[in-house]
Amino acid sequence: MPLAIVLAVSFITFLILKINDNAMSTASLLVEIDPKVRDRLDHLKLHPTESYSDVIDRLASIILDEEPLDSETEKKIDEALKDLKEGRSFTSQEVRKMLESS
Repeated sequence: MPLAIVLAVSFITFLILKINDNAMSTASLLVEIDPKVRDRLDHLKLHPTESYSDVIDRLASIILDEEPLDSETEKKIDEALKDLKEGRSFTSQEVRKMLESS
């Protein structure tokens, strides 16, 4: 499950995250994080002293793609969304059966 979804689920404990703005200034933000999420973040640390802010920043940079989509890809996404809205889709079981029979 992506970290962004996990963070949005259930916030209980407080954690202070440092937000660096071009290494010029540091601001603090108080965020509530479920203890289970905190444990997951602990396991994702590259080093025991790595901050939660650094872990989240590293994960966000992996997830976020800063390269814009080209127009052809955007068109294909729009077509796929239209197909979904109009009921032109397959369940995972249907796809599995098609792959097994081919």
